[in-house]
Amino acid sequence: MRIILFSENGSLSKQFSLFFKSKKIKFYNVSRKNFNFNGNYKILKKKIDKFKPDFLINCIAMTGMAQCELNPKKAHNANFVIPKKILNCIRNRNIKFIHFSSESVFHGKIYKKIYSERDVPKPKTAYGISKLKADNFVKNSQNGFVFRLPLLFGPSHKNQIVQSLLNKIYKGQKIFVSNDIYSTPIYSPNLCEFIYKNFLKKNSFQNKLVHFSSGKRISLYELILNLVENRFKEKVIPISHLSFEKNKRLQPKNLGLKSIYSNKIIKLNYKKIRNHLRI
Repeated sequence: MRIILFSENGSLSKQFSLFFKSKKIKFYNVSRKNFNFNGNYKILKKKIDKFKPDFLINCIAMTGMAQCELNPKKAHNANFVIPKKILNCIRNRNIKFIHFSSESVFHGKIYKKIYSERDVPKPKTAYGISKLKADNFVKNSQNGFVFRLPLLFGPSHKNQIVQSLLNKIYKGQKIFVSNDIYSTPIYSPNLCEFIYKNFLKKNSFQNKLVHFSSGKRISLYELILNLVENRFKEKVIPISHLSFEKNKRLQPKNLGLKSIYSNKIIKLNYKKIRNHLRI
């Protein structure tokens, strides 16, 4: 098994790197350090020819809602153009391309709605629009497979919202957390394990588009309560997302994923996870 992993410094790519090292899997990072994604893709083809991978895993993404709204062209390039060009490099070759998408391809306006692969995406943000364009291209390509993800958190996601909030709590600070923004969050090591066991190891994956999820719809506030020890719970203060100015327009409220394929739902073991996220 040989893998090229696109991105090196992103949270999810770091988690995959740790996982592959633990399994002694041969992988090679392609990042901005060693390839210009706005440049000549013939160079990338040569890298692929030299390394001879069985799989390409794309963790490149521009994810910040506000950032994408301010730079829609940049979001379009990172989230759609780059995976499209990578896929074109392996056209008619026996190499599988794994692409990660987002629950934000759905509008999130229906209270208590959890979206399956059968639901029709209707994104309202620049981020969601760019991710949906990639979804459609990747799933209709010969080599591509799309895994849509809900809110993602884990040991390598140090600068993202869940770990940032936990760090503040453990430093003795009170935090204010949205109690009306919903998802079906997943723990990134669970995702790595799932991809390895069900896709990389078997190498017989058939579904071109799947949702990976914990299956349980909870608010960000509830998630944080599940992740902290009882003695810290009083430091977690519930508040409406409307109190955060930048979220008033952009943030879809009612998101979350479910799958028509039963093995794509992973139950979270909060007690075990809590120990891994403690600083």
